[in-house]
Amino acid sequence: HSFPTRRSFRSAEEKKLTTILKKKVEAFGGSIGKITLQDDKVEILVKGVSEPLELAGVLMSNDSLQFRFVDDRFDSGGTKPSAESELLPVMSGGSKEYLAVRHKVELTGDHIKSASISIDKWQHQAIIIHFDPVGKSTFARITKNNIGKRLAFILNGGVLIAPVIQMGILDGVAQITVNFTLNEAFRISVNLRSGSLPANLSLAGVEKEL
Repeated sequence: HSFPTRRSFRSAEEKKLTTILKKKVEAFGGSIGKITLQDDKVEILVKGVSEPLELAGVLMSNDSLQFRFVDDRFDSGGTKPSAESELLPVMSGGSKEYLAVRHKVELTGDHIKSASISIDKWQHQAIIIHFDPVGKSTFARITKNNIGKRLAFILNGGVLIAPVIQMGILDGVAQITVNFTLNEAFRISVNLRSGSLPANLSLAGVEKEL
């Protein structure tokens, strides 16, 4: 299969783009036979993938993860948070809620080594994150030094969860348990372990080799 897609990217970002696309294709059990980068177009020859349109959707998607502290000083009945914080939507639950979260980013998904799907005891889809050495050290420090505070897990600008830190987490592993569908959990886990795309991608077409 080939996946021509229109994108805008700089030549310095080509290696990163190629690496990320390769990881995403491999998550579907396929392999990349050839990648052609020319001007604002990337053509990808993919082998061993039975659902090319589903793969194309994941290739174009980008999931950005941040870890930031909740501003507990903000009164939810107030009109706006402090200058150090902002209101972000809470993604779980049916009601429309917002949470005051500090602007300072403590850790990002750039330091994720791997991400996988698991099922918790309530049969919810959970995403298990393993950090790289820098992420492991940072996550251990911010959890160990902030017991009792709430740490927001923010995906694409929305708060997934904001648990109270009960203890220092020293093993470099974090878990996100929300009511994901299996497809959502799979897409997010693939994107988190593959890395953030350096450019916005859009699909020009899908062709099948004869």
